[in-house]
Amino acid sequence: MNKYLFLLDEIPPTQSANGICAEKVMGCLAESEEVYVVSWDEPSKLTPDPFKRVSVPRKPWDRFASAQKAKSGLFNRLFFLMARIIYRLKRMLLLPLWPAESVSTVYRFYIAAKRLICSEGITHIVAISYPGETLLAMRMLKRRFGNKVKTIMYPLDVTLEGMNHGSAAEKKLSRIFGCRVMRACARYADCVLVLENAERLYKRIFPETEQKNFKKCGIPLLEAINQTARLPQTDVHTGEVHFVYGGNLLYSMRNPTAFLDLLETSNWPAHMTLYFDLYGKADAALRASWQGRYEKLHIVEHGWVSEMELNQALMDADVLVNIGNREPQLIPSKLFKYMSTGKPIAHMYITRKDPCIPYLHRYGNSFLSNPNETEESMIVEWVLNRKTGAPDITSMFPACVPQYTATIIRNT
Repeated sequence: MNKYLFLLDEIPPTQSANGICAEKVMGCLAESEEVYVVSWDEPSKLTPDPFKRVSVPRKPWDRFASAQKAKSGLFNRLFFLMARIIYRLKRMLLLPLWPAESVSTVYRFYIAAKRLICSEGITHIVAISYPGETLLAMRMLKRRFGNKVKTIMYPLDVTLEGMNHGSAAEKKLSRIFGCRVMRACARYADCVLVLENAERLYKRIFPETEQKNFKKCGIPLLEAINQTARLPQTDVHTGEVHFVYGGNLLYSMRNPTAFLDLLETSNWPAHMTLYFDLYGKADAALRASWQGRYEKLHIVEHGWVSEMELNQALMDADVLVNIGNREPQLIPSKLFKYMSTGKPIAHMYITRKDPCIPYLHRYGNSFLSNPNETEESMIVEWVLNRKTGAPDITSMFPACVPQYTATIIRNT
């Protein structure tokens, strides 16, 4: 029997999109084989827990910043400011290792994994690319154990795009070094799982001679059991309409304000009441920009909820809302959870190269809007006449079913 060891940041209960995706694949493997996890220390609320977990501490800076933010006082603020300057200098020195940011974290993953390989007879190592330290740990393990273990590189995060924070120079250098590190790690992988929406990027970065171990897959969140589209829905001609979004919203990166403005200014029937239900959090800058801005639209922040509660919210929604990313290779994983329900999806895109658009065109039950082009009457007509129900979504996008990725790993 094979034994699989996953290296990543967190698995449920978590807010990490990577962890949620990985957990679906791991669950498929755990149905017939043993699955081990080395991740950051997160308590499990699952009883019984299907995975055998080993915890490693978070990155030193993450632990320090979390501890300091809980403190107040001038001295603590100055101490934190000085430490942050030192951290920025350290991060610049470690840029050649990006997406890794901590050498000690690389060794913590490596040591924990090595012990499991020796004591439990691990046969397969799957390194998720967040944190990037797992990829370097995977390379060290392959050097140490050779053909005794199969190594799978699973870049759920498109780390070739470079870091999202830092100076312009850091972002540019991180893209250059990130490509080098990814290529160097891929040489020690028996299989590289490439997300289908990022396939062109990887083929552009990796020479054809280095693509022999590539296996294409989708984001593994489509589940037939979540298809609730044929349940009765609210009659929009007689009452409330709930637009539901699951996840965080950020003023600088994932900003729904243009879509909310569209809902506010459109000419809705007088008897209709509109709600934007946020299951997650909006940052302070967004909240400030919304202050006193909406009269027709009621924004309700429900905060973070369990996966079970979120699934129920999606089932009860009238329309699901998706916000596209600016980067043309990044696709919100929640889109596939949305499509599993068969519910109507309203998607706001920023760039015409938005990778969500081809999926939504094929899905069919969707409304695509752009802040500069969408006419107000279009959203009203679509909501009033929206459909409930979609074709068998798991047959439409077979690469996005968790079992698809699990089968690739199992056959490596």
